[in-house]
Amino acid sequence: MNKKQQIIETSIAVFNEMGIRNTTTRHIADRMGMSAGNLHYHFKHTEDIILQIFQQLIQEFDEMMEVEHPGPWTLKILEDSLAKSFAIQQRYKFVFINFVELGKWIPQIAESYRENIQKRQIQFRRMIVQLQEDGTIAAPLSPEELEILVSQIFILADFWISFNELVNELDGQSAVDHYQAIILRLLQPYIANGAKG
Repeated sequence: MNKKQQIIETSIAVFNEMGIRNTTTRHIADRMGMSAGNLHYHFKHTEDIILQIFQQLIQEFDEMMEVEHPGPWTLKILEDSLAKSFAIQQRYKFVFINFVELGKWIPQIAESYRENIQKRQIQFRRMIVQLQEDGTIAAPLSPEELEILVSQIFILADFWISFNELVNELDGQSAVDHYQAIILRLLQPYIANGAKG
């Protein structure tokens, strides 16, 4: 791992622990046992680090969707994909807790998120259509119902961490299990009786 990536990995840990408003490049440099000047050689400002972290986060989502699940979708693959998505979100927890603030502070993050969400929603719509075609989803979905379902799932999937932080305060795997079950419950009324993963 090169020095720049070491800074990124350390920064993720520090931001998760201390939050975005309490963390400076000096905190990150201190954690790494390096001078702030040496860190600034790689990243001039805190927002440069955060933007790089966000780009890495998007890349991990892309790899999960395009590399790990290239074939036909099943309920089991959907559940596995959701679990992996939640694991990625836990790794970058500070981003999801501060999504709106980061988007306003660093406009490239808001722009990148909008582009990414459109791509992910297209992928999810295709998955739903494929599950309808193979009979896993039996209940018919009008185009309007499909859009509502996709919106509900993405709002839950992208903002459950901040909701949990403020309301339920569940820890670790119990938080993941709770919110993953809520998302899967949204799909339950559409699943055919006897459909298997």
